[in-house]
Amino acid sequence: MEWLQTEFGEHLRSVAEHTDEVHAHLHFCAVNPDGGNVKHLHPGFRAAKDAQTPKEQRLAYNTAMRAFQDRFWEHVAGPRLDSLVWGRAASAGRVASAGA
Repeated sequence: MEWLQTEFGEHLRSVAEHTDEVHAHLHFCAVNPDGGNVKHLHPGFRAAKDAQTPKEQRLAYNTAMRAFQDRFWEHVAGPRLDSLVWGRAASAGRVASAGA
């Protein structure tokens, strides 16, 4: 919840923990206090907003969402799981091979 508070600040309104399923997880709700559109709170939509073409919008959206997930991973995993982060990045092709 600390990470969500950091990411969404005063816009974070509720967090629900689900432990009744195979994998425990959280759902959260962030709102616009003015009652308007909340897309500006979503990292992907926020990044895609200024892109010109659909291809650029998709790339900006995906890049922002990957960064959002990486920030979460770094916060909850910490340094003890760095090797797993590197392994995940390597398998996704985002890390150059050591032999290259």
